[in-house]
Amino acid sequence: MKRVTIQEIAGELGLSRNTVSKALSGSDAVAPETRLQVIRTACEMGYPQYRIKMPEETASELLTTRQMNVLVLSKRETSNFWNRIIIGISDILNAQHISLQLKVISDGDMKDHVLPFEEQDQISGIIVMSVFDTGYIDRLMEAGIPTVFLDSPVHCELYLRHGDVIMAEGYHSMRALTEQLIRQGLSRFCFIGDTTYCRSIADRYEGFRAALTEHGISERDQLLYISHSKNRYYDMGEISQVIDSFPYIPDAILCANDDIAKDVYSKLRSIGLQIPKDISITGFDDSEAAEILSPSLTTVAVHNQSMGRRLASQLLERMGNPEAPKELIYVSTDLLIRESSMRRKAY
Repeated sequence: MKRVTIQEIAGELGLSRNTVSKALSGSDAVAPETRLQVIRTACEMGYPQYRIKMPEETASELLTTRQMNVLVLSKRETSNFWNRIIIGISDILNAQHISLQLKVISDGDMKDHVLPFEEQDQISGIIVMSVFDTGYIDRLMEAGIPTVFLDSPVHCELYLRHGDVIMAEGYHSMRALTEQLIRQGLSRFCFIGDTTYCRSIADRYEGFRAALTEHGISERDQLLYISHSKNRYYDMGEISQVIDSFPYIPDAILCANDDIAKDVYSKLRSIGLQIPKDISITGFDDSEAAEILSPSLTTVAVHNQSMGRRLASQLLERMGNPEAPKELIYVSTDLLIRESSMRRKAY
């Protein structure tokens, strides 16, 4: 029989070799639930020191040492895009019998730095799913609880000093998307997205810029709506103002996400433009908005549930190794070319 290694156990669980080694040696630096899962997996895989069934009293001791609770923080987001991420987080936490608490932070609580837990609450880890004001994050981090962030402010070091940051890759996918349009002979573009809000949108814009530079297209000649906007262009009124201000109709509008693209569709149709005959549209996220638009929306797929699982796995790693260097992690995405970006010569 092939000898099972610590590295193979780590790969099965999505943990580092160091964490698995500490868990198998009984180190208190590893969370009880993580130790239990490592030992159980070692038993199942036939790791030499754990060939026999683990005694029930060992499991009981580990599980009763400390009740583990993970807090997931979000702004008021109700779309399936966010729900799928939460499902992915839950998949990992449930497997380790760790409870999940979802807390929605209001604008008022963020402004007043009201924390979502009391000092006596037993919070083992935090996953931050929205980009919050850095002052609020600084206040939150005073509790010293291991934390993982989904996305970050434009300057991601503001979050990296507190915890790990996990992001969907956007630079290369947006560059590839823009090049797909350029290869069709398009050269007059509009980009819509508040690049001051978060790193992910800033990355997408940088990918767009890189494609223009690569093909010798002047950025100054493009229609750029990238400055701060009250509603970050997630508002039909703001989109109407943007399109009404066009000095000319561009060949394509690249939207920072599918929610923006949805409103762009509606506005363009209201002024009599056909997609993609008159103008191409692209989005990002492959959200439920992309699924219902017609013609089908060219977008970039962010694998939400996998992102959720990655967030939870990284939090478990951080809980077991709180002093390890903070990590900035990009999760790959997939470009989906659909009808909305395909400019045909005959209709």
